[in-house]
Amino acid sequence: MFVGIYDGSTGPTPQTTSSRTCTRPCAASSTAYCCARRRTATTRRRCSATAAAAAVPAHAALGCATTTCWTRWRALRSTEAGYFAEAEAREAECPELAMMGSCVLVALVKGADVYVMNVGDSRDVLAQRAEPDLSRSLVGVKEEIKRQFDACEMGDLAALQLTMDHSTSVYKEARRIRNEHPDDPACIVNGRVKGSLKVTRAFGAGYLKEPRWNKALLEVFRVKYVGTSPYISCRPYLRHHRVGPRDKFMILASDGLYDYLSNEEVVAQVEAFTSSYPDEDPAKYLSHEILLRAANQAGMGFHELLELQQGDRRRYHDDVSIIIISLEGKIWSSS
Repeated sequence: MFVGIYDGSTGPTPQTTSSRTCTRPCAASSTAYCCARRRTATTRRRCSATAAAAAVPAHAALGCATTTCWTRWRALRSTEAGYFAEAEAREAECPELAMMGSCVLVALVKGADVYVMNVGDSRDVLAQRAEPDLSRSLVGVKEEIKRQFDACEMGDLAALQLTMDHSTSVYKEARRIRNEHPDDPACIVNGRVKGSLKVTRAFGAGYLKEPRWNKALLEVFRVKYVGTSPYISCRPYLRHHRVGPRDKFMILASDGLYDYLSNEEVVAQVEAFTSSYPDEDPAKYLSHEILLRAANQAGMGFHELLELQQGDRRRYHDDVSIIIISLEGKIWSSS
């Protein structure tokens, strides 16, 4: 199963290109290196956001994790090169293509292997059962082990982030940009790269990668580009995770979800909802919860927020894409 979250800025073209073009080479190349049986089911829901729930059984996978991860990086680089080639061909009619960019988060699930790649600040969060503490004496050990395993089955879940945030809020990312641009004291202004983007890595956004793309923009949109080094990159974070008995589900979402909920809160919300309503769509529930919190924060009613025009609503909440993948073979319906 191959799923992706594409959170774009300044227009739909980059995320459309990355979702349509990057998916095929990533999935096809990965399949060539990593063969396994799979059976998946995916449900989707849009509620002022794209939301989805999916299920995959835990079959054993064959293949090379390193090769699969690097194959996806090559596919991403190739896709971005194709996007810039299109932007160059259409530069006269659409100079704004140099400004458009997108965060990319993709996950490939092959049996018991999960391969994750991201640029930007979308996240893949894994919900895991707590690990029992077996450092006790052997007296009554069988009863104690059973009790702790039962507690882990029913107790709180831990949240493990499988991705890395690439934004100016991350000290290492901000320091890297400042170190790469020692002659530009304004490389980060007001928590944004060149006062423009909060993310430090993205697909597209050529005006922050090469001076020529910055010059292609109308003067009002240009940044003061110092030197020739890129301010942001499309170098992804890659991770392979082997699904184990403690793993329960994964939540892939754009950053708008985490404007209102922490990783731990998201996992707890999904767990509580699916425990109470096992046949309902948890992604749809999270979408509703975000809108409710955004309305409360803005001091208005839920339906009052929904009645606003889409452009006006962006002042109160970001667009959010959510995909939830069960690692226990569960399938959630969506209406």
